Amino acid sequence: MSQGGYAGALVGERYRLVEQLGAGGFGRVWKAVDERLRVEVAVKEVLLPQGGPSEASAANAARAEREARHAARLRNHPNVVAVHDVVLDQGVPWIVMELVTGRTLDDEIRAVGAIPAPRLAAIGDAVLGALAAAHAAGIVHRDVKPANVLLADDGRVLLTDFGIAVHASDTALTAAGMVVGSFEYIAPERAEGREAAPAGDLFSCGVTLYHAATGHSPFRRDSVSDSVLAVFAHHPEPLPGPAPLADVVGRLLAKDPAARPTAEAALRALHEASAAAAGAVPPQPAPPVVPAVPAVPAVPPGPGPVPTALDRSPAPPPAFGPPSPSYGPPAYAPPAYPPPAYAPPAYGPPGYAAVTEDAALDPFGVGEELPESGSPVLLRIVGGFAMLGLGLAVTAYVLLSYLVGETPASAASVTGAKVAVEAVSAGAAITGGVLALPGGSPQLRLYLGAGLGVLLTVLVTAVIAANAHITGAF
Repeated sequence: MSQGGYAGALVGERYRLVEQLGAGGFGRVWKAVDERLRVEVAVKEVLLPQGGPSEASAANAARAEREARHAARLRNHPNVVAVHDVVLDQGVPWIVMELVTGRTLDDEIRAVGAIPAPRLAAIGDAVLGALAAAHAAGIVHRDVKPANVLLADDGRVLLTDFGIAVHASDTALTAAGMVVGSFEYIAPERAEGREAAPAGDLFSCGVTLYHAATGHSPFRRDSVSDSVLAVFAHHPEPLPGPAPLADVVGRLLAKDPAARPTAEAALRALHEASAAAAGAVPPQPAPPVVPAVPAVPAVPPGPGPVPTALDRSPAPPPAFGPPSPSYGPPAYAPPAYPPPAYAPPAYGPPGYAAVTEDAALDPFGVGEELPESGSPVLLRIVGGFAMLGLGLAVTAYVLLSYLVGETPASAASVTGAKVAVEAVSAGAAITGGVLALPGGSPQLRLYLGAGLGVLLTVLVTAVIAANAHITGAF
């Protein structure tokens, strides 16, 4: 076909042009139909410059091939328009791309004016993400501006038109000192003729975001020379709106390329600014995943072993049908604890305590079983035998005096008090002796010792009294 496409023309014997979607300095974009796959696509017609047919054809064919190659490197990025094919039809290069329904950011600004801050942050996030991917692949776009940012109807934001982009391995297609790009968006170092670098794309991105935030380009003037002069000398007013977003755009507009952040650094700052504006916490690394411990299965109803987490034996099959009846009396189950001891009812006025059989037999509590250590038992035995010896000695003295009849001279001085003392000594001696005997119940020993002591006391008293009466002591 001849130079210049038109509606209905067939490009590369495959793509039927439908209507023109837009035009720029380096070409026109058409809506077309891929008649082989029966899908709609976008086809970009690369225009020939005014420099002679042979030179123009070679230069534009190389440019189209380069754009397709650059875009193909980034075709999987969500913010870059995918390129599908490159066709050379009668010396005119055509680039077949994804058809994006929507309008450019430039059209959006012309229609609604300044873009609100939340929407602007989303646009900046998409453009910076596409530039970060391009720079990582060694590609410099060189023409970032609102007209090359597409706002799709499905909500996507895409960077397009890599027609003048360069790669580190590309051969120069422009004359030395020639500047390509839109002057009001071009970086100062690029306007001086320096080699394109990623920092230049960041400056152009900053101008694009400033334009979208305010509704006007900060360096647009009445002439190209005035626009270039503004790029060198003019410092725009700080961007209105949220401070973090204004700070990111202000750093992108730095005149010194070394002072501008990289695309990834700017993207990270923009994320933090968006999170701060929304009051959200920036995403944190996910904690390590801990393997889940197998849960212990629930205890099934009815008899059978209780399954555990380590039990790998198959479960018993479920029982079917009605339960089997049981016959006979239920098995005797002994009580878990002995029955409580019988407590007789209490009678009498309040405060009166019923006297039990044990309390009546042992009113002083001496029958209580107490742990016996070595020292108390020894002292009790020694003391008992000492009292027994003393008592026997006194009793023997009195009995001998009475039986022999030889009363010493001191016998006449026996008094009632002496009689009482000797009698009590004898009783105490026998009592201590009985208590000192080992074995048996302490209660029985107490009763036996007390009875014998009383009996001996009476006998001794009678004997001494009779002796004293005979000798005339009383």
